[in-house]
Amino acid sequence: MAWRSLLTVREALRRSLGPMFDDIFSTTAGHDHDGANSKAVVTGVPGAGVVTNTMLATDVKVGSLAALTTTAKGSVQAAINELDADTHLPGTGTVTDDMLATDVKVGSLAALTTTAAGNVVAAINEVDALATAAQAPRYGTVALQGAAGACGVAFGVDTAAAEAGSVAATEFDLSGVGDGATMIINPNGTGAQTATINAAAGTSVSGAAASEDISAGADTTITVSVDADTAEDVVLVLAGLNTGAGIAAALQVAIRALGGAKTLVTVVWTTVYTITSTELGTASAVTVTVPAGGFSLVEELKLGTVGGGTETAGTGDCTAISAVTIPEIIAVCVTDFTGLTCTGATEVNFTSTTVGAGSSLVFGNGTAWAALGFTDAEAHYGLQGLGYATDMADALFAVVASPVAVAQGDLPAETIGITSQSATGFVLDCETAASVNDVHVIIVGNPA
Repeated sequence: MAWRSLLTVREALRRSLGPMFDDIFSTTAGHDHDGANSKAVVTGVPGAGVVTNTMLATDVKVGSLAALTTTAKGSVQAAINELDADTHLPGTGTVTDDMLATDVKVGSLAALTTTAAGNVVAAINEVDALATAAQAPRYGTVALQGAAGACGVAFGVDTAAAEAGSVAATEFDLSGVGDGATMIINPNGTGAQTATINAAAGTSVSGAAASEDISAGADTTITVSVDADTAEDVVLVLAGLNTGAGIAAALQVAIRALGGAKTLVTVVWTTVYTITSTELGTASAVTVTVPAGGFSLVEELKLGTVGGGTETAGTGDCTAISAVTIPEIIAVCVTDFTGLTCTGATEVNFTSTTVGAGSSLVFGNGTAWAALGFTDAEAHYGLQGLGYATDMADALFAVVASPVAVAQGDLPAETIGITSQSATGFVLDCETAASVNDVHVIIVGNPA
């Protein structure tokens, strides 16, 4: 009877628990007992978008930093900045979107020293591209300048011919040249042009029928101001003053003796007396008035407007020829020159309006050049740029230059030399000064 009871219990358990086990292990329900298709319970996994920029710490690995060849693997930002500093590069494209979350900012990309700080991959690949370009030789074609037999070459862009005067000043004394001081320049091979600084002196001219004999008179004095200085009495000793020329000479001595602006005043007699300031320009003037103390000669000599004379202020392109200012020089150049500009604050500067091979400034025999700090026949040419974004690190680079389309028999006359090497460029000199040949150049060195 006991075994019958056990069978009864087993059958009861099978009927009550069997359906539950079938649901778990039945292959017809899509499961088996080896775990391959067993139901899994997933816990602790965030949904899409739950991990944000603020949750990512700077030293968290985004993608696989193990693939970077930098020493700094602690953070993406440190790795990029190391690449930027020493161009220790993994190669263009090595760091890809699959390795880094391109649009996720790790740390602060604003702190990167690259230009492309928008995303990690762009920053790394920009550094890689710059380093690749830096390792390549530089090359280009330039043209000799003809009359110069040379040309200046810049690693950057074309520049204009330019020259600054060697005299540092804001005013220039052109009194040694006087009216009609010239500046002569041939800009860009278009032909010599002349700019002229005109200036005239102020004068006081007597009226007609002025006395030529004052030797027996009682009046001895006129009052004179020159270039708006203090009016002073001019007193003559009348004995022997019985000719126009004699009176003029006596007036000149007496006026000059007062000094200052009056030191070099001239007085001449023709059919009238003419007193002339030594200064030229719009500030030049001579004014004759009646002396306050009496004994006036103004009426006898017919000087000053009160005596029937004519007084004319100075004229010209400057206030004073002894102190021509840079703005005054610039104004003359604007009017008289084309193809160049004139500027300056503490010296005069000339710059061509063109750049590159056709840009030049060739100076002629100008009378103002010495005072302004230039020399006759000096020539300046624009630099021809090779178009690179950076200069060289230093002047320790090699240049290979070869004239283009020069026949074998002409080669000795087209020998090329390299001079004036600097980090920013160099000069090509040719055996034939008149050469205008093109020249191929290759530069090998360390770019900046």
